[in-house]
Amino acid sequence: VTKLGEHIPGLADTICCIHKFRGLDAEAERARAFSLHRMVGRQGAITHLAQLLPGTNLIAALLAEAKGDRKEAIKAMNLLKSWRDVASADGALARVAELLPGVDIISFGLMVNHGHFAHAVRAICKTRWVDVTAKSSTLTLSTGCVEDWVVQSVDSDVIVQPRATSLAS
Repeated sequence: VTKLGEHIPGLADTICCIHKFRGLDAEAERARAFSLHRMVGRQGAITHLAQLLPGTNLIAALLAEAKGDRKEAIKAMNLLKSWRDVASADGALARVAELLPGVDIISFGLMVNHGHFAHAVRAICKTRWVDVTAKSSTLTLSTGCVEDWVVQSVDSDVIVQPRATSLAS
């Protein structure tokens, strides 16, 4: 029931505070993934979507200016730049895709294929920090000249914690 509540903005903020109060840092970080602050903050999905639409971009700019973030306010005013960056690793599509189970896996794959590994981990973990552990990992290479090296297989028991609920969980 708690994990379901962590997916509802507003309720997720309350659950995050309860986890912090109890000293459960990993659980608090997991709940923070769907907090209102994360949705409407500087890098939030709703903020990025608002910057794409005429009129709502002005509201996003006014809110950024009210917080004293002039650089973000100027960025919100530039509709053409917002649309140009919509599909970037930090764009609106990536931010929204991270929120939707199933779509986050697609976002993960696209980020890995384009070499944005940190963004890929963010897409499935949805947290500010992660602990990556593995007991054993194997990398099989076909060697010769350095420029001819080819990765033939990778085998690992990697565990990434904490992470919010995803199809990858």
